[in-house]
Amino acid sequence: MVNVKSLLCGPAEKYDVVSRAIMTGASVAHFDLEDSVPLNRKSATRAAILKQLKHAIPIPTAVRINALNTQFGLEDILGFIHQNVAPDIMIVPKVESPETAKIAGEILKEHFPETRIFCVIESIKALKSLDRIILEPDFIQGMIFGAADFSGDMGKVPSALDLTYAKTQIALAANQINAVAIDSPCFQIHDVLRLETECLQARALGFHGKIAIHPGQVSRINQAFAPTEHEYTFSKNILDTLTGPDERNSSSIRTVGENMIGPPFIRIAEKIVKSME
Repeated sequence: MVNVKSLLCGPAEKYDVVSRAIMTGASVAHFDLEDSVPLNRKSATRAAILKQLKHAIPIPTAVRINALNTQFGLEDILGFIHQNVAPDIMIVPKVESPETAKIAGEILKEHFPETRIFCVIESIKALKSLDRIILEPDFIQGMIFGAADFSGDMGKVPSALDLTYAKTQIALAANQINAVAIDSPCFQIHDVLRLETECLQARALGFHGKIAIHPGQVSRINQAFAPTEHEYTFSKNILDTLTGPDERNSSSIRTVGENMIGPPFIRIAEKIVKSME
């Protein structure tokens, strides 16, 4: 599982996504080719992103392409192939079946085997198809909740809905296949309290990170999804107590401080300590 807390998303033609992502400490510079780009600017925006990706970028990159069942989505994929360049993460929207993930995965595996695929779950159909979508786990390294389109399916704005059930199902599906679960952006870009509330809820449900649509959101997202000082200290104590690999791989129950721990706690401790290194 890759360590992704924050993806700073922005249209490539409006500002330098990479420099802002680096400046704010975002985990990933996230280019958008879909919703934020009008139809008559798709080709030009794609060309601008491809040009940037040809240069060495000191931060992981992601590109959200257009849906694969559209002309623009196919042109996006062909553009990467023809230019022989791709981001670290390809974000595939409108995923409602395992076939979509498989098509994207097989194409990328042939040309860009190191590129990971994050699927956007953003419709009622997609949510109800999660058990089928994760039948292609080799092609899915991340799942992103698309709250805006999902809420549109429900006929309401995101803030008028309780999205806990949908988020829970996505987090469970992602973690089942050891994929990263990423929460939808907070659309109230200057509402700090709402952002923090959304982050804490998503983290409690099992999400690993969240998309930022404004540079000012990144630091709070990073802080919310990082292990707390208590979690890190507790995890470090577990690993320091179990000094050898035999002890860490043991199935027996141990006592660390006032806590009884078993194999699940050891696996969690290893993940938390590794994420802080």
